[in-house]
Amino acid sequence: MIGDSKMNNKASQNDKLVWVVGVPSIVAFVAFSCLIIWRGLQDPELLDRLEEYGILLGFISGPALMFMNSILELWKTEQKNEVDAIPIETEARLARAKAQHEHEMALAKAQHDHEMKVELEKLKLEAAK
Repeated sequence: MIGDSKMNNKASQNDKLVWVVGVPSIVAFVAFSCLIIWRGLQDPELLDRLEEYGILLGFISGPALMFMNSILELWKTEQKNEVDAIPIETEARLARAKAQHEHEMALAKAQHDHEMKVELEKLKLEAAK
């Protein structure tokens, strides 16, 4: 229904944080790792300094991993809460639709009863003539 907050797919603050910080961090880490591997295959002298690059990767990945872990935990919690709210929202929508249907049926019945009474009165008037 219009106005339902979960139906408009609006990105939350945690979603934005994951896309702005998380995805670029992962891409940068993977790209740097691939660069080290590629350069190691191209330049045999790099193998002598491979330990230095490993330490550099460790420095980069350590704090990034802790930060990413906390962001992902926040995001997972938010997603779980959204999924847990789906049955409640669905039940509320169904109850609202049922109430609206019952109301429309009651209006149609009242309209039909009124038309039948009017028709009955017309027939009584015609029979009285």
